[in-house]
Amino acid sequence: MILKAVGPVHQYLAKPCDAATLQLTVARACALRSLLADPTLQGLVAGMQTLPSLPTLYLEVLDAIQEPHGSLERVGDIMSRDISMTARMLQLVNSAFFGLRRHVSSPGEAVKLLGLDTIKALALSMQVFSHFDQKQEGAFALDVLWQHSLATSTCAKRIAQEQQSDRHVVDHAFMAGLLHDVGKLVLAANLPDLYSAILVQAQAQDTTVWEAERALLGTTHAEVGAYLLGLWGLPDPIVEALAFHHCPSACPDQRFSPLTAVHIANALVHTADSTEAGETPAALDSAYVAQLGLTERLATWRPQPCRAA
Repeated sequence: MILKAVGPVHQYLAKPCDAATLQLTVARACALRSLLADPTLQGLVAGMQTLPSLPTLYLEVLDAIQEPHGSLERVGDIMSRDISMTARMLQLVNSAFFGLRRHVSSPGEAVKLLGLDTIKALALSMQVFSHFDQKQEGAFALDVLWQHSLATSTCAKRIAQEQQSDRHVVDHAFMAGLLHDVGKLVLAANLPDLYSAILVQAQAQDTTVWEAERALLGTTHAEVGAYLLGLWGLPDPIVEALAFHHCPSACPDQRFSPLTAVHIANALVHTADSTEAGETPAALDSAYVAQLGLTERLATWRPQPCRAA
């Protein structure tokens, strides 16, 4: 399998831009492509039998949003055609994660309350998880991963909002949070026995899952997930957030970004979530957080354990 272009460099740029910004933009794009061009990663992905394509429901929602006369009602109609997706979305919207003050009973109402960007992210992530729903076995717990991903996304979105980031950064942080562990789904579906062994080894050796993945596979779920999203053509900041979410210091851009929000949220949620007690929490890159001046903010961002209904 050959990696397609992750995305155009101009995705990073605000015009006009100075020479330093352009230089950093090129460095970010090159670092991401270099990471995803790793022969071990490409060889692993090339041998996989189950690699999902970009979900059709997400594409339909995206098309409706981009139509000149697109509307919230149109998006609600698209979502309502998928009965199982409608049930999951309404269950999710009415859960504690979104904290809505009244019960939501229709897809159209959910779209109006949550907004198109949130619905777009949910449509993509829920269909991806549904794709793997019948393919998981052994020690892998799909429901636990979904709950963790949702908690991470809501925490990442809040962090980005409280840093007064622009709408694109907030939206990218939310979507990247939902999808940051999609590489685990890909690995568990394609290598169930080996991935079960990885989870067992991580627990036995009191190490993180991604470190056990690196030891046994030569790559990690972060790179696998980023590779998949790169094939789908998702925006570079989202792909970047997946690729570096365990090691943000390796990213050339050391400014606040969706990667920052997802890295911090992932570490905080792993620590707070009681269902992850059997797994070594994801480590926070303290030096990275400190150089951004965010260390004192961590206590205010720490989430409480929260399960979707």
